[in-house]
Amino acid sequence: MRARYSAHATGDLDFILKSWHPSTRPADADAIKTWNDSCAWLALNVAQSHKLGTKGVVEFVALYRQSGQLKQHHEVANFRFEKGRWWYLDRSD
Repeated sequence: MRARYSAHATGDLDFILKSWHPSTRPADADAIKTWNDSCAWLALNVAQSHKLGTKGVVEFVALYRQSGQLKQHHEVANFRFEKGRWWYLDRSD
């Protein structure tokens, strides 16, 4: 999760997409880039994480500024270990 946050903070869209599991990766990378480029990423707080075999769950809050407003992105993210690496899968709502 920290690597994905760092990729958002530095605008490394390539890493964001490559770390997203192919089965759930969005087709519209331009929309992700447009949104990410409008944000100034400020901080990441990982509230909790759990791993059970090949499944992982990370709850986090990322703070960012967009259009002059302080905002937060709170997510419970699902990850899967596959082919020797962890992939971002999706979010639990």
